[in-house]
Amino acid sequence: MPEQQAALHQAMETQVVNIAKSGIVCALPARASILAAANPIGGHFNESKTVAQNLKMDGFLISRFDVVFILLDRANKEIDTYLSKSVVAGFGRRKRRIAEIVEDEEAECPIEEILKLPLAARLRQYGKRLSPHDLLSIKLLKKYISYARKNIHPILSEEARREILDFYLHLRQQSLEGIPVTVRVLESMVRLSKARARLEMRELVTTADAQDAISLMRATLLEARERGDQEERAVTQSQSSQNQSQQGRRGRGRGRGGKQQMIRTFLAELQERARRENNDVFRRGQLMEIARGMNWNLDPDGIDQLNNAGYLLKKGPQVYQLQAL
Repeated sequence: MPEQQAALHQAMETQVVNIAKSGIVCALPARASILAAANPIGGHFNESKTVAQNLKMDGFLISRFDVVFILLDRANKEIDTYLSKSVVAGFGRRKRRIAEIVEDEEAECPIEEILKLPLAARLRQYGKRLSPHDLLSIKLLKKYISYARKNIHPILSEEARREILDFYLHLRQQSLEGIPVTVRVLESMVRLSKARARLEMRELVTTADAQDAISLMRATLLEARERGDQEERAVTQSQSSQNQSQQGRRGRGRGRGGKQQMIRTFLAELQERARRENNDVFRRGQLMEIARGMNWNLDPDGIDQLNNAGYLLKKGPQVYQLQAL
């Protein structure tokens, strides 16, 4: 599995798949949108663990997805009523409208008021106003998406650019334990904003597009942050009940902290050399020599661990590319 994840990582990072088999060496383009679904190990999501631990998937691969949503089966009267009636309706007459399945007890909001609502509330209101004439056929929807992707290429307005940058800088200043807020988050928000504008056939990304993208990103990050807080509380309770083992854990924590600090220093040195030499590709011998200059014994297994963690990307035999941090 680690080898397969590394292959997926290269395809998602560089959008190229390198093949070296039966004397054939080539690089194939792999440009595609990826929509993936996964079930947690053990059959249920353990809220005391991170997403990567629940899926038994390395974090560097998960970080390549723009948004990651966690769907939990929690008791909710409104959702449970909707789901149960939808299932029962499937055994009745065919092609029954959704509006006939769920009784809408709330009054419909005017369209002007709906446009002022947050993204989640807006989508719920749109769903309540659906009629058979509003639904597109799959054939027409495919043509619509194909045309938009081919002919519509939005650019960011100054207001949208400022909105995205302000939110990104806000995330960087916050302490999101266990959640890396890197340039990839900024790129994800830009892609989501452009996709939102492309959906409406517009060449300019507006502030509303940026705010919808931020809402998606905030939902993803806050969900992960809540899981991190729950995990931290569980660890704190466990430590308070075991005073003797607490000192041992602190010692190991300092050891891990020293190694993490060494890795950060090593990566900073690689970044400086890449900037100075205008080349972010290093051979294995170069990496080991740079580490020795820092009094760090970096062996080939350690380089493979940096590759699996997403700091380096293996480009060929003993050749690695430094990734953006």
